[in-house]
Amino acid sequence: MSITITATHERVDDIPAIVVHLKNMRVAEFLDDHFQPNGNWQGLSLGGTTVVWMAFILFEGDYRLDRVEP
Repeated sequence: MSITITATHERVDDIPAIVVHLKNMRVAEFLDDHFQPNGNWQGLSLGGTTVVWMAFILFEGDYRLDRVEP
């Protein structure tokens, strides 16, 4: 008896996977509950901004804002 298996694959990039993992960990909710931005803050919440920033840092594997000369 032979069984035919049909498989499909999708590419999963790093950034969406990291963002979903951080959302499942409720990082944004924790930060929004514990840190209140000043009255001038508009747009995405502090927690949401931090999740995007952390995903970028983890994706790049580099925490520096500027490169150091060799």
